[in-house]
Amino acid sequence: MLKNRITAMRKLITAAALLLLFSDASAALFLAYPGVYPAKVVSVESANIVVLSTNVWTGYSKTFRVTLRDVEVPQDTPAAPVCQRTLAAKALEFTQKFLSNATNVQLRDIQMEDTASKNAVAPIFTEQGSLADALKQKGLGRPPGDKPGKPWC
Repeated sequence: MLKNRITAMRKLITAAALLLLFSDASAALFLAYPGVYPAKVVSVESANIVVLSTNVWTGYSKTFRVTLRDVEVPQDTPAAPVCQRTLAAKALEFTQKFLSNATNVQLRDIQMEDTASKNAVAPIFTEQGSLADALKQKGLGRPPGDKPGKPWC
């Protein structure tokens, strides 16, 4: 009797663990649209968040709110020091100019939580190269997790 209860408890724990694993996995990003997609800039929300439109399939256009991966940028928040807010404004202006001067904007390997979402994570490239790399080269961005909590200025 005790052995049966232990076996039943193990099965229940295993089922619960699998359920948790599945629910966490469903919230993870997956490669929804692999490859290179020519895109049109709709708007620039911040230095690392851009709204772009692209054809994900022939004749099927989709607009994404794309967050750059591989770069962290200064945030313009009320609690941020003035120097950080100034740097965030410079990063935003840089992103706007970088994209407005481009004749060829591309999204590559678009990741999403699910294909119904408008939010995506992807690198943005132009003939000038990677936007994330350009932000880092100008000192307006840094690798994510690089010296967490380190002030921007």
